[in-house]
Formats: sequence, structure tokens, C-alpha cells
Amino acid sequence: MTSNMIPLSTAIWDPKWFHDFKGKDHIFRDENGVYNGIRLEQLNPLYCHAKGCPCNDKESYESCMFLRDYRKGLSEVDFEYLMSDINEMVDFLVESDGLIKDDICIVLLVYEAPDNPCSERIPLQELFKSHGVDISEWKFG
Repeated sequence: MTSNMIPLSTAIWDPKWFHDFKGKDHIFRDENGVYNGIRLEQLNPLYCHAKGCPCNDKESYESCMFLRDYRKGLSEVDFEYLMSDINEMVDFLVESDGLIKDDICIVLLVYEAPDNPCSERIPLQELFKSHGVDISEWKFG
């Protein structure tokens, strides 16, 4: 990642490096100038009353209880408030660190790998799309 990318974790559990091994509330800039440790709790599966995928069956993801519960929880998220939170955070970083607003790229971090059909990726993409905001899987490398 580059310093214009702002990773926001939606995961239940972040990797310890995401908080510089100093606890889940620690936010820091890494050697590349990338902010790490910022959480987007409104999109966290536990916040949405979804407890993780118990099925582990890549063939039955359409009936996955986790995805059903996660979608239901996401339907109750106040999207305008969510976007306001994100925009306030971006404005703060622009004012305090001199980042250029038009260059900032928000990156949502999820727990599951891209090839797991029981990932929260698709419900998140659906949520944003239903509010006129297109997001896509980050193509890197």
C-alpha cells in the first residue's frame, strides 16, 4: 500500500501487526506512510450480529447462515452516518497530515481470503452499490 491508501478494518479480529503489536486501539503510520489500526466497527460482523461462517462448505455459501446474518446486520447500518464517519476521518487526515483529499483511496480490509465464497466481501460490495457507491476488489501486484 501507499501513503494515499487508508486501510479500514471491518474484521472481527485484526492481525497484531495492524496495531503495531500494541493493542486493538493503536493507530500508527508504517514505514511507507500508511495509516494502520483504524477500525470501521459499523461493518464488523459482530456489530452486525453475525458470528462467523460455521459451514466451511464452499458449495453451500448461498445458504450460509453467516452471510444471511451479516446481510441482515448490514441492512440496519445507517449508511449516511457511516459515510459521514469515513469523510470526517479523511478530512482529519487531510488537515492534520496534509494528505490530498482527491488522492485518498479507502481500502476496506476483511478477514476472509478473496477465494472464500463465505467472505463478507460480496455483502459489503452490495451494501455500497445499493447506495450508489461502487467498490471493487483491489487488484494489486
